[in-house]
Amino acid sequence: MSFLLIFSCKDKAAKSNLALAAIDLERGKLLLGSTEPFGDVSFALDWKYEVRETFDLAIALLHSFEYTEAEKAFVKVLDNDSECALAYWGVAMSIYHALWAPPTSDVLIKGSKLIEIAQNLPKSKFVQS
Repeated sequence: MSFLLIFSCKDKAAKSNLALAAIDLERGKLLLGSTEPFGDVSFALDWKYEVRETFDLAIALLHSFEYTEAEKAFVKVLDNDSECALAYWGVAMSIYHALWAPPTSDVLIKGSKLIEIAQNLPKSKFVQS
């Protein structure tokens, strides 16, 4: 028995999301500490290349402990598709630094707002084969 999750994250016309706009998200130019690649990350999802490339970079930055830059990259994905649940997960992972210290109340509030938005997104398809 195998399972396939189909994620709905496509490069759509950006929808205005007032709840997302109200959250203090990191934005701006990505500041990469090296010209070397951060690793080879590739998600086989049905996205336009530019969005997929940004998401893959965000994952690589997250796994390189480049949390601020990872958040900026995930937010770039959200700016292109505010219904991409994986990008909300990425922002939440970028703001939570459990290795160093417990989260502050600001981080918990920010994370709770992200979860609330993500829970109201259209659900992905689940296919059993």
